[in-house]
Amino acid sequence: MHWDAEEYDHDHGFVAKYGENLLQFVPDCNAILDIGSGTGELTRLLTHKATFVRGIDSSWEMVKQAKLQFPQLDVMQANILTYEDAHRYDVVFSNAVFHWIPPEDQNLLLAQITKLMQPNGLLIAEFGGAYNIEYICDAFKHSLAHYGLRSSLNFFFPHAKPYQELLEQHGFEVKRLSHYYRPTQLADGHHGLANWLRQFFANDLEPLPEAVQKAIIDNTYAQLTPILWKDGYWQADYWRMQVVAQLTAPNDFTDF
Repeated sequence: MHWDAEEYDHDHGFVAKYGENLLQFVPDCNAILDIGSGTGELTRLLTHKATFVRGIDSSWEMVKQAKLQFPQLDVMQANILTYEDAHRYDVVFSNAVFHWIPPEDQNLLLAQITKLMQPNGLLIAEFGGAYNIEYICDAFKHSLAHYGLRSSLNFFFPHAKPYQELLEQHGFEVKRLSHYYRPTQLADGHHGLANWLRQFFANDLEPLPEAVQKAIIDNTYAQLTPILWKDGYWQADYWRMQVVAQLTAPNDFTDF
């Protein structure tokens, strides 16, 4: 998926801003890995918590923007599902990323994370939970269907109990697991929802002719106006899962 990093910072800065709430759970430590570090906003703040902080992101556009904004950061392009690292981290941190990883790869994700952690290390993460953007997804899929199209969306939005069980299967003791509703105001008034759709549903929209894209967005607007338009701005129906979990099962790795 292509990310417009500058537009992301301008129109979707709420992602990092809300993610700052996670920092309260991060202890002072030696090493932190930030999965899905994006444009580096939270990675920069994490440097106040640890001697060594590394950010990884699958998008080169995001990594490039992070390097431009914060040249001192250790950030690199990498896919967590195949990432290898000689470091072993006290904290693995992630904001608004896990829901992008398909459901069938969630076991691999957690297996990779445990390999990268020190014994008793902490996983601190927030991502979309059950019911996240349900109104938006339903309206968008209905708009695509009007043109005989099917969505490629394959998000992972879990319920709390099954996700706790998944964490426990990978050797984590869950310290905090909060599934909560967080209605989120989109930037740029009337254009906010279109900006959001073009960024986060780009895989479905970008291959289509511009006129078809516009018609699909207009149809989505018509469905969602009575539900999510709040007299001056769009309010996205976000549900979040917030996780703090400690790796208690021994792993076979030590720091170099």
